[in-house]
Amino acid sequence: MYVCNNGGFSWIPTRNMIMPGPQPDDYLGGSISGVDMQSGKVETVVDECGEHALRGPERSGVDRHGGLWFPISASAAPAKWMSEGCIISSPAWRRFVETVHGVLPANGIGLSPDENTVYNRGDPDRALWAYEISEPASSSHAT
Repeated sequence: MYVCNNGGFSWIPTRNMIMPGPQPDDYLGGSISGVDMQSGKVETVVDECGEHALRGPERSGVDRHGGLWFPISASAAPAKWMSEGCIISSPAWRRFVETVHGVLPANGIGLSPDENTVYNRGDPDRALWAYEISEPASSSHAT
């Protein structure tokens, strides 16, 4: 099983509950972890994309080639990623590639059954955005 760790939030008390707030001052970054369901062992699989540390990865999806797709939360993103969408990996998980840029902050991801389209749920608009995939995750870039 793979788990997206967004790296955490600060917390804001409200009248009836506590809500997640902005990135805390002691934020160290996010990661994708693999969990061995037999042993319970947890291992960090990836914590960076190129020269950038992952900040706020959320709600991943895996395609039939083993490529991992996940959005970056704009609330935890460096300035370069403040309005970018998705990141993909190669099936071997050795190379992570930024694929969709200039979209509203992402909060959820999915692939069409034929895997020719990646869907991204915008936040805060809650709209569902669709992007064509030109190749499998092993080498693809969405358009």
